[in-house]
Amino acid sequence: MEHLSSGGEVVTCVVEEHVMYSEATGWRDGRQIWFIRHDAQESIGHLEASGELPSIFFAIRSRLTSQQEAAGGEKADVDYIFDAPVDVAEALTGFRHDKVLSELGESSFEELE
Repeated sequence: MEHLSSGGEVVTCVVEEHVMYSEATGWRDGRQIWFIRHDAQESIGHLEASGELPSIFFAIRSRLTSQQEAAGGEKADVDYIFDAPVDVAEALTGFRHDKVLSELGESSFEELE
């Protein structure tokens, strides 16, 4: 990401739904600016965040924490906190791994080398 973000900004998002792990990072001019990570193997409420977090993070965290508590907190059968990194990445890029972007047409991906 250092090279890819040289002279610009990059947002990454990693999703491993089978273990309920998600993370998003922000990079600018070759350095990592922020990091958000959820790992349900640590706990349903686990959420680690550091750096110069995007302002949207705080509203997203608040909304998802409220949903998690309403569903039963740590004992819930659902993991709303998993969406925190994913929702931040989507808010910043407009892309989400589990949504169809029909407006992109057939050539929606470009290989970066």
